[in-house]
This record gives sequence, structure tokens and C-alpha cells, in this order.
Amino acid sequence: MRSTIKCLGIIAFVAIIGFGFTACGGEDDDSNTVSKTLSITIPETIFNQVNYGPDNGVRFSIGVFIAGTTVQQASNGIGQIAGCHAGTPGVDYRQNGSNYIVTLPLYDAITDERWTGSGTFEIYMELGNNNYYKVSSVNISSATTSIAISASNAVQP
Repeated sequence: MRSTIKCLGIIAFVAIIGFGFTACGGEDDDSNTVSKTLSITIPETIFNQVNYGPDNGVRFSIGVFIAGTTVQQASNGIGQIAGCHAGTPGVDYRQNGSNYIVTLPLYDAITDERWTGSGTFEIYMELGNNNYYKVSSVNISSATTSIAISASNAVQP
């Protein structure tokens, strides 16, 4: 009888450990430790709205905002979590047919360190002088997230 109880105890213990390993998932989820990058496809007609300043540089900024942020709030930086602008190191833009692909490393809005957050956010982009575009409910969870901007994404503060 004692050996039966001992055997059942060992089986129960092994089952608990097995369920524990199953619940852990095996591999670490590194979605909150990887620096995030945003890749945006922009039609040439929209990209040409940028202002070329005295240094012949492109003028734009992009922000990652908490869900529900309005264009008025975004234009004032309220609710911004991360972002990037034309002068940020690592920004790359290249033409691909009638589109531009803009690759932006995202930086924390407060610490100015590379941003490693994840979740669902509002993305606002300002091209040139007060030409705003919004992409809603963007899921950022991997190292690079790709989105597209079109004329239908235009918003006004």
C-alpha cells in the first residue's frame, strides 16, 4: 500500500512538472527586448509633399502613440511613446517604382534610447508642413513592422 501511494505521488509530481514546462512555452518571448523598426511604404505623390529646406533634406516626423490618440493630441506630442524624424541616424529611404520605402529606427520619446515596446498603437506621420497621415491599430511586436500610407490615411488637426 505504501509503495502504491509513493508511486502515485511520483506520478503526480512528474505531471505537475510536465504541465509547468508546457505552460512556459519553451522559448523566451523577446518582443519587449528587441529594438523596433518601422518600414513604411509611401506613394511618390505623397512623399513629394515634404519640404526641402536649405540643406536639401527631407522633412518628416513619425510618432507611435497610445491607442485612441487624436490627431490634435498627436500634433502636440500628447500620448507619444516612440518616434523618429528625418535627421535620426539610421533612417533609410529608397525609391521602389512609384513608391518610397522609408525604414525608421524607433526611439523612446522620453529616454531617446532605442524603443523595445510592443502592442497595438496609432501611427501618425507628418510630411513637410502640416501634412498628417494616420494608420490605426498597428500591431508592433516583431523587430520590423511594415505599414503603408495612402491618400486615405490623410487627417487634419
